[in-house]
Amino acid sequence: KEPAATIMKKSTTQTEYSASVGEKVVLVCDVSQSTVEGKWYKKGQEVKLSKAVSVESEGTTRRLVLHNAKSGETGEYVFKTKVDEIAMNVTVKEPVPMFVNKDSVQKEVKVRASENAILSCEVSQLKTEVKWSKGGKILSPSQKLKLESDGRIRKLIIHNAELKDGGNYICEAAGEKLIFQIEVTDLAILFTKKLENVNALC
Repeated sequence: KEPAATIMKKSTTQTEYSASVGEKVVLVCDVSQSTVEGKWYKKGQEVKLSKAVSVESEGTTRRLVLHNAKSGETGEYVFKTKVDEIAMNVTVKEPVPMFVNKDSVQKEVKVRASENAILSCEVSQLKTEVKWSKGGKILSPSQKLKLESDGRIRKLIIHNAELKDGGNYICEAAGEKLIFQIEVTDLAILFTKKLENVNALC
């Protein structure tokens, strides 16, 4: 007699899944025998397989893999054997922006040599971690550089700015980037220009 093609551990099987757009979602269930066959359905239609959607069968484990979740893949998925089935819900959310008030952030900062240059931005979550970089190199705290985190505000402070500190700086959080530019003006050049103006008046 052929063993019943039942789904095991229904009460402990995860049936609620939540992910952000672009993330990988893996629906999993266990069947009674390794030979048990089944299919995945959504809205009564068999799920179409592609590079983005695949099924896996390993021993008594059956999986449906959404490799790059899209908002349109939200909904109820049902795995069915000949005599049994289990439903699972998937919710795909749009990703939360890492930075807030991006348009109002001061992205161009001009300072004179020896002054402090401060780059500041606001993140959406208190626990959001950011990385500051310049020229592809991650910046670490030092006597000259200070990285601050106060609530949702993230700051990079450059003490006693020099001409070489000018350029583009990137603040990155979970792949999202903000680009800043620092312009450092040499005091000697400013002094020379003032002298030129004075001489012109004489």
